[in-house]
Amino acid sequence: MLADYLIFSLALGTLIGATISDIKTREIPDMLNFGFISSIFAVRLMYSILYKEPAYFLYGLLFFGIFFGVGLIMYRLKQWGGGDVKLFGGLGLVFATKPDFLDTNVPLFVLFIFSCVIGGAAYGIAYSIKLGIKHRKGFLKEAKKLLKKNRSQRISLLVVCAILVAFSIFIEVASIKSVLLLIVSLLLTLLYVHPLIKAVENVSMYKYLDVKNLSEGDWVAEEVIVKGKVICSPKDLGLTKEQIKKLQDAKIKKVLVKEGMPFVPGFLIAFILTFLLAYII
Repeated sequence: MLADYLIFSLALGTLIGATISDIKTREIPDMLNFGFISSIFAVRLMYSILYKEPAYFLYGLLFFGIFFGVGLIMYRLKQWGGGDVKLFGGLGLVFATKPDFLDTNVPLFVLFIFSCVIGGAAYGIAYSIKLGIKHRKGFLKEAKKLLKKNRSQRISLLVVCAILVAFSIFIEVASIKSVLLLIVSLLLTLLYVHPLIKAVENVSMYKYLDVKNLSEGDWVAEEVIVKGKVICSPKDLGLTKEQIKKLQDAKIKKVLVKEGMPFVPGFLIAFILTFLLAYII
């Protein structure tokens, strides 16, 4: 039980520190991530050796690989930065096994993934609302423009939603009714929430940065071409040190970059929500 308390205490402390850093600098220090991951590995290895339970370490290794792989997919989709990927891999180590101090039959990693989806979505919407209010003039203009696109398709989908809701009223099977309402919710999210979040992104997450202030991993939003050669482009998975040096050598002053949403607070919310759900269950 001591090992479990230590692991989850390290996770909570790391998430708090990473959240503060992500909000302030949009970065998570590698030393924080590497220290977190190596510490959890060490605790699991020591426990496995002392109590002759290799599964305690091997499950951690397995879930680290799974979570890190999921993080890499999100990185490739340009949703997360490199620090988010490492931190998420470390959280796989944490949630690989159920701690002795929790009495629940639901695997903890399942609750955590569910909490990431729910908590992350709630955090993302709240963060987008905050940015929308801050940049309300540009947001309203951009939102109107995006909502005017594909207007006929939007009306058709609204009709489909109305039919599904009406149909669900006459369905007595709770599972089928739930599926229909879930489909309606997803369609409405696609129709309205996504364009509004995209409008927030377009008006508040793009800015010109001085080349001297660029960091490795920054995402450029437009191609930079010097003497017919592309130095960097939006297709790149973040700027490299070599690209930054080339920009400096070419005397480029500013580059348009896309600022990602600080997502670590979503991990912290999901971490807390996981234990609330485990307690309720």
